[in-house]
Amino acid sequence: MPEQSVKTRHVTVVIVDDDESVIGALPEVEADEPWLQLTANVVRAVKAQFDLDITILRLHSAQRVPGAIHATYVAEMNPGNAARDLLQSWHGKLEADPLRLPYARPGGPAADVAWAMTVLADRKISLNDGPEQIRTWNLSSIWRLPTAAGDFWLKAVPPFFDHEGAVIERLTREPGNETLPPLVARSRNRILMEDIPGEDCYGASLAQILAMVEHLVTLQARWLGRIESLMAIGVPDRRDDQALPLLIDVIDRNLGQLNAKQRAILETFRNDLPDRLRRLRECEVPDTIVHGDYHPGNWRGDGKNLAILDWGDCYIGNPLLDRPALLERVPADDVAQVDRHWRRVWQEHLPGADIERACALIEPIAAVKLAAVYQMFLDNIEVSERVYHADDPRRMLAEAATRLASE
Repeated sequence: MPEQSVKTRHVTVVIVDDDESVIGALPEVEADEPWLQLTANVVRAVKAQFDLDITILRLHSAQRVPGAIHATYVAEMNPGNAARDLLQSWHGKLEADPLRLPYARPGGPAADVAWAMTVLADRKISLNDGPEQIRTWNLSSIWRLPTAAGDFWLKAVPPFFDHEGAVIERLTREPGNETLPPLVARSRNRILMEDIPGEDCYGASLAQILAMVEHLVTLQARWLGRIESLMAIGVPDRRDDQALPLLIDVIDRNLGQLNAKQRAILETFRNDLPDRLRRLRECEVPDTIVHGDYHPGNWRGDGKNLAILDWGDCYIGNPLLDRPALLERVPADDVAQVDRHWRRVWQEHLPGADIERACALIEPIAAVKLAAVYQMFLDNIEVSERVYHADDPRRMLAEAATRLASE
């Protein structure tokens, strides 16, 4: 992922036809968002400069230079557009890839949007402006659909996140579901949601973060001893027996990318892992639903009403696995207070559990488990999209080694 300090993308858009044959490339445009998966500014820049409507299918390549990043995207022209006189020859190469997602192929995004528009039409809701492509990458394709009834949001996901819509639907049936996205419809890998007023809560206040902790813990506590119904709708089972081989595998596959000290620490951890998991079970924290990517940016709201987004990463496991990811994104001055609050709330729900010991034992496990998740992404996405996660398994294993060294 490019750093936020990079302010400008110099973008080449390669236009393909229905069978992915290259028609040509547009002259370079600039987009002022640093994140490669954000497409809205690229689409707007092409519209402003060439009066051409396009849909971006996927990233082809990216190269960072001081102060900027050069990116090449593959795109299709929307129906009714003709721009052959604008197109230049392009000497790159497009490779077929069996892992390419439907929304990364010509016609795929249009099929997703058509499904959402059919759902809205059945509810007598029509668009009052064109659909806006917001994001596309290996983890999601997101569109804004503006209507007289407000904005609606379409999300399509890869097969390993297919359970997201079913999870939101199932959790919404429970009491106290005000912190879940307002689901309108779902179909396999697609979900359609109502707008959530406000903004993503990356800059959440301490009071908001403490409330986020309480909301998640309360939700997770409701599912203690009830995980079978979640597994029945496809939530991945990553309890100890299922997780252990994944953790060992990601360590073994990435040890060569670590330094000698880190390798020694992780080799010892790998050998001790079955016993560490046994000691963690002795702390009597039952398995439940784990969000998997829990941080303030995955909350959205207006300061009063908040909703937890992005349930595609969820799985069944120890709920304390969500704690380290949140603490990493909390302002340094607030970490201790948020941590104490998290422990206290769980202790109230589980008075017989050894929450303090469990938190200590789970710190490096959480980092290695996240490394395994990133490895799963890499194993299931096409080559050109691996740039987003290529260093993440190594990075999280290095983090695990740091946590183990401080024990």
